[in-house]
Amino acid sequence: MIELIVTACLAANPAECRDIRLGSVEGIVDQIQCRKMGQIESARWIGEHPGYVIKMWRCGPPKQDV
Repeated sequence: MIELIVTACLAANPAECRDIRLGSVEGIVDQIQCRKMGQIESARWIGEHPGYVIKMWRCGPPKQDV
């Protein structure tokens, strides 16, 4: 399983950033699909969160609860 992770910064304060795990996105099951769909899903997220800008996005393993 692959998870899409975006680094989002406040538009009003670009120095304040945090990683946001978008979780398992439908249709993304491996690194190749994540790379293909990452930009589209990031754009969708930013459309729903206009107070942020995306500094970068990446694909990674899901966060493990310990």
